[in-house]
Amino acid sequence: MSSVNYIELLSLDASQDIEILNDCVPDNIGAVISAFLNSVGGFIVVKLSSISESIEEDKDQLEASLQRSISPNAIFSVETNVIQNEQLIIIEVPAGKDIPYSFNNEIYVRESGRAVKASMEVLKDMILSAQIEPLRWERRLSEFDSEEELSVSELNKLLSAKKTPIEVKNNSEDELYKLQLMSLAKHNRLTNAGDILFTKNPARRHPQTRVRAVAYDKKSDDSYNDFKHFEGPLIEVLESVLQFVQVNTPTKIYFSEQDHQRKEKSLFPMKAIKEGLVNALAHRDYSNPSGGVLVEIMKGKVKIWNSGSFPEGIDVDKIQKGHISILRNPDIAHVFYIRNYMEKLGRGSSVIQNECEKYNLLKPEWTSDPDLGVTLTISVPVDYEDSEKESNIENTELIVENILDDLSIIARDNVIELLSVLKGKMSRAEIQQALRWKDTDTLRKYLRIAIKKHCVLRTLPDKPSSRYQKYYLSEKGTKIANSK
Repeated sequence: MSSVNYIELLSLDASQDIEILNDCVPDNIGAVISAFLNSVGGFIVVKLSSISESIEEDKDQLEASLQRSISPNAIFSVETNVIQNEQLIIIEVPAGKDIPYSFNNEIYVRESGRAVKASMEVLKDMILSAQIEPLRWERRLSEFDSEEELSVSELNKLLSAKKTPIEVKNNSEDELYKLQLMSLAKHNRLTNAGDILFTKNPARRHPQTRVRAVAYDKKSDDSYNDFKHFEGPLIEVLESVLQFVQVNTPTKIYFSEQDHQRKEKSLFPMKAIKEGLVNALAHRDYSNPSGGVLVEIMKGKVKIWNSGSFPEGIDVDKIQKGHISILRNPDIAHVFYIRNYMEKLGRGSSVIQNECEKYNLLKPEWTSDPDLGVTLTISVPVDYEDSEKESNIENTELIVENILDDLSIIARDNVIELLSVLKGKMSRAEIQQALRWKDTDTLRKYLRIAIKKHCVLRTLPDKPSSRYQKYYLSEKGTKIANSK
C-alpha cells in the first residue's frame, strides 16, 4: 500500500510528511520522532509483520520507552489500527517547541524524506534559533506562591494516569519537583501552564482562563435558559463545561430498527463538542489577560469561541483537511494527552467533521480573525426544526406512553403532575409547595421515579443528598410536561 493510501485513510493533508517503517525497531522509530520534532512534525506508520493479541500492551511499552529516550520532554501520540488486514502502529508527532530534540543523545533532522544525524552546522543553527526564541507564555514563571493552593485531586489524577511517565509517578520528591520533571515547574515555582492546570483557582492570577457558557433559544432574547461562569483547574473546567452542554442541548428521539424500542441520543455529537472544547482550551493564546472562551448554545447550533487566532502556519483550509497541529502550548497539550482528552493531537478537526457527518449535521465551520477570535460552529440542517415539530406533534402521546408505560395510572398521573409544576431549577421544598402535597415521603417517591425515568435531572448529580440540591426537567420531562 502506498503512502498516499495511508494519508487518505488517516484523513491527512497530502502535503504532510509521513514515513512508513516495515519493522517495529525502537531505535529507528526514535530517530524519526527526533527528526520530526526538529522540523515541522509528521506521521510514522509502522507495519507489523503479524497480528498480535498483545498489541495494546506492546504499544504502551513502546511509547513509554520512546518517551524516556527523547530529550527534552516532548508530546507525541501512539495508537494502533488495522487497515486491510494489516496491523499498524501510528505515531503522530507535532513540530517541537524546544528544539533541538535528541533520541538517545543523538539529534536527528529530516533530509530527503528520511531521518539523518544533524551536522554540526545544522546543530549550531538550531541552538542559535532556540536562544533567540522568546519564552512562550506557558513556560514563564507564575506568580503562584503557595503550595496550599495546589489542587490535590488534579495532581492525583495526573499521577494515576496510565500515560504519566513512570519516573514521575515513582519519584519520592514533593509535588512541585514531580511537575518540574514534566516542565510544569522550575526553580521550585510553577510555570503558567502548571498554574492553570494544577491550582485551585488560577483565575485569580489569570482571568483569561475563565470560561463562560450560555444557553438561549434566540440570541436576541431578553433572558437566558442557563448562564454560568466556570473557573478552576483547566481540565476540571473542561469537564464542567461538557456537563453544561449535555444538560442544555436537546436529545433526539428515534426507534431502533433492530428491536423497535424507543431510543434517545443527543442532537449534537458530544465527542465533537469535546474535541472543540479541548482545542479551544489547549491551543489558544493565553498571553492576553482580557481573553477567554465562550460556549453558546442556541436552537440548532453550538458555538465555541476563544480569543486570539490560529497559531502561525495554521489556517481554516488546513484545519478542515485535518492538518497536523502546530502546538501553541505543548506543555498544556501534554497534560491533556496524558489525561486522555487529546488522543489525536493534530486530527481533532477530522474527528469533529466525522462525528458531524455521522449525526447528519452540517459541515462544521471554523473562522479565525486576530481581532474577532476563533469560532467553531456546529449546526443542524436548516429544515431540521420543521421536521422536528411535525415529528413531535405526531409522537407526543407515544413518547409519554413509552417513558411511563410501566407505571400504574396513579403513579403516572402523579409523575406528570410533578413535571408540570417544575419550572426552572427548584429545591425539593419548592416542588412540594408548588404541588401542595403534605406528605414528604410521597414527593420523594415520585421524584425518585421521575429521576429514574430520566425526566428530571439533578443540578448536583454527584451529590444527591446535598442540601444545595435542585431539580429541573430533562428534554424528556419537558416534552411530557408540555403535552399535558
